[in-house]
Amino acid sequence: VFIGVRDMEPITFILISIATGYACHFAWKSGIREGANRTINILHERKIIAYDNEGEIYPNPFFKKK
Repeated sequence: VFIGVRDMEPITFILISIATGYACHFAWKSGIREGANRTINILHERKIIAYDNEGEIYPNPFFKKK
């Protein structure tokens, strides 16, 4: 059932390459977004940063180094 890359038509190979590239780019962007979100949450939990109800992030004025 598997034909292999050597016997594949060029247009099919190009379409699969484009689809794979798009999927990789989407996964990369999602990973960046998730990593930034986790970083913000950790910094907020440790009270290093604060943010208001509009999403503005600023340094926590009451933060003290341990």
